[in-house]
Amino acid sequence: MSPLLNFFNDWFTQLVLRRFYDLRHTHATIMLEIGENSKVVSERLGHSKVSITLDKYSHVTQNIQDSSAENFSKALGIKSMDQ
Repeated sequence: MSPLLNFFNDWFTQLVLRRFYDLRHTHATIMLEIGENSKVVSERLGHSKVSITLDKYSHVTQNIQDSSAENFSKALGIKSMDQ
């Protein structure tokens, strides 16, 4: 194969792999945002430990922050500000 063809082949392969991991990251983040159990998300991703999943995918998004505050308020018996 020519050097140019090798270059484009390598470039395309890297692009496809990068897009796959973007989709994987998005999937994991959405699953955690909707409240899916972190153990389930970890198993779906094939991680050996839940800590790997949480370290890599559970950036605290505004949705997770809001949900956490709402759940804590409910636990304390405080009505939501939305009501």
